[in-house]
Amino acid sequence: SLGAMVCRIANCSFHGNNAWESTGSAIQLSGGSAVIEDCSVSGNSAEEGGAISCVEVRLQLMSVQLHGNIAYDWRGALDCDHSSVTCVGCTINNNVTNGICGGIFVNEGVLELDRCTVAGNDATEGGGIYLTGRSLASARRTVIWGNCGAQGSQVSIYVASAAILEDCAIG
Repeated sequence: SLGAMVCRIANCSFHGNNAWESTGSAIQLSGGSAVIEDCSVSGNSAEEGGAISCVEVRLQLMSVQLHGNIAYDWRGALDCDHSSVTCVGCTINNNVTNGICGGIFVNEGVLELDRCTVAGNDATEGGGIYLTGRSLASARRTVIWGNCGAQGSQVSIYVASAAILEDCAIG
């Protein structure tokens, strides 16, 4: 966990990490801002946020692949609380959880997707993207496809949250 940080991670691979009884097995961010680019985050597992967990962070993901991560409890591959997250050219696919949201979970935050793919994620509820707690999401030129989960397999919107989708493929 990195407190009040400014962080840049580039050209890295995070694979096979475990965070039992914790969040964000590969990357855990708390406070500050971070840029992650040209990275692969795959095959990781945690109780929550199988790949990346962020709390009160301004996070930019550019050309990042989150693939095949497991969250045993909930909050899939990317777990965001009170954070602002921008994803450009990212692929979030084939992540799984036994609970809520296989792909991207946002609570009381902002999510921006541009030219991303969110596909093949699996959860008990809300497979692809799950918004709650007055969160706002926007997606442009993004594919949200083939995610599985009861009550909103592609995009789930709860508790006064909203999503704006423009030039996207949903299915």
